[in-house]
Amino acid sequence: MLFKDKLKEPVIYKGSNKAINELNQIQEYLKTHTSKELEKKARFIQYGIEGEENVLFELKNSHFPMYVLHDIYMVDHDLSAQIDYIIITPSMVYFIECKNLIGTITIDSMGNFTREYNYNGKIIKEGIYSPITQNQRHLELYKMLREKDKGSVMKFLYNKTFSSGFKSLVVLANPKSILKSRYAPKEIKEKVIKADQLIDYIKKHEQSAFRNQKDMIAMADGLLSYHQKQEIPPIQEENTFESIAINNDDHLIESLKKYADKRTFSRQADSFTLSTRELLEHFFSFSIPISMNHFCLTIISSLETMLIPFMLEIFFHSHSQALETYGTLTGMALPFLFFPATIVNSLSVMLMPAISSAYDQKQHRQMENTISASLHFCLLIGIFSTFAFLIYGTVLGETIFHSKEAGQYVYLFSVLCPFMYAAQTTSSILNGFGKTKQTLYHNLLGVGIRIFFILLLIPSKGIPGYLIGLLAGYSLQLLLNLFCIYQIVPFYFSAEKTLLFPVLTAIGGGILSKKFWGIASAALPLSSFYILVISGFLYFLFFTLCQIFRESV
Repeated sequence: MLFKDKLKEPVIYKGSNKAINELNQIQEYLKTHTSKELEKKARFIQYGIEGEENVLFELKNSHFPMYVLHDIYMVDHDLSAQIDYIIITPSMVYFIECKNLIGTITIDSMGNFTREYNYNGKIIKEGIYSPITQNQRHLELYKMLREKDKGSVMKFLYNKTFSSGFKSLVVLANPKSILKSRYAPKEIKEKVIKADQLIDYIKKHEQSAFRNQKDMIAMADGLLSYHQKQEIPPIQEENTFESIAINNDDHLIESLKKYADKRTFSRQADSFTLSTRELLEHFFSFSIPISMNHFCLTIISSLETMLIPFMLEIFFHSHSQALETYGTLTGMALPFLFFPATIVNSLSVMLMPAISSAYDQKQHRQMENTISASLHFCLLIGIFSTFAFLIYGTVLGETIFHSKEAGQYVYLFSVLCPFMYAAQTTSSILNGFGKTKQTLYHNLLGVGIRIFFILLLIPSKGIPGYLIGLLAGYSLQLLLNLFCIYQIVPFYFSAEKTLLFPVLTAIGGGILSKKFWGIASAALPLSSFYILVISGFLYFLFFTLCQIFRESV
């Protein structure tokens, strides 16, 4: 039993007569007048009525306890929302946008809607305004109306719980329409269904009942209190259907823009009404973990600086050789590896405000795109750098520093680049989400692993032991960061696009530039440095052009 009482069937608590009355008005007018525009408008109204009746048929025959509100019109100053159906169940409230569209409706991986249909023997393909966005605005308008009746504390609690009790749903009412949503984002795919799937969807998403019949009636009455009756304007022949449609669309778009601006201003206003104590709490909760992060890393880095020469001395059995090796590694080899990281650092600085803003405004799609693009970019740089150092590491050491040992270390440590750059980028993303404590913990764990391997492996393996420690530390940090990020915002990652193809192009570009190096070194009267620069440029050009080609395809 879902209810404490005996309600088992749907109740149509509020029906709709507006569209029927408007259609009757037009048909009555057409008995004595001729107007192609009004005839066209009548057909569209009739088509919309048929779509809503298809949905109403499913609701009436659901044998499921619910209250149904049909055709609700809400207004707040210059904002308005025409809601096709509001369904109140024992545990959920659904805002339903009904679309009686013909043809094939496709939703792509970016959430864009397109429609394809046959018109007079021609295949017409056109983009359509996202009904998901439209219906979400309806929810936001209702939410805004409810917030006016609440104090600050209740408003906060209401905002936190709103999404768990209200759902947006788009229903395709035409049984002949075809929905293609295979590549649509998960959060959009879940919100678009066909009319014959509606009842199964409601039953599937129904949770533990907490509303009895009395509560549902109270909820229905509360929603109806925001409904405003719409007057049907008298027919004016000079207002063609086309002009009416355009004006309505313009009004909708303008209203949405104004509402978005209003919400943005509201958020900004709220942010400036924080008390001094609240501001200090926010400041310290964010800044202290970041400061501690840098402080702890500085201390531990200093510990590393002291430990590595000491451990190398055990390995070499020579103090001078240990210092020489450590100086070659940190003063010559590692700066090469850190140089591409300057680009990643710039990306990380830009990521924090972008992620924070999207997270604050709950723009999940924007967050997913930003995270995916950031990971793709930093891994591209990492893969490019790794293969560049693998190909020219030894040459760089001998050409720049006249040290074969430095070149060997550049070659050896080149595998660090993707892990190091990705760990840095994901840490910035977590900081953007406000998860500064998690970032601190992950960094400390990563550095702790590095110190463990320094103590364990350097005395027996030398510098390769330090490399293993760095790989283990950065890998652990990266995995923990990715896990936390995915818990907040599930994002899309293409291994083919981000890993496989860049690796293949890096190998191809490396072979090409290495061949040029061999030929140029024997044939051109240039120093090794200039030949190295030209070879590196050829590698960069080949790699970049391949990525551009891949993106265009």
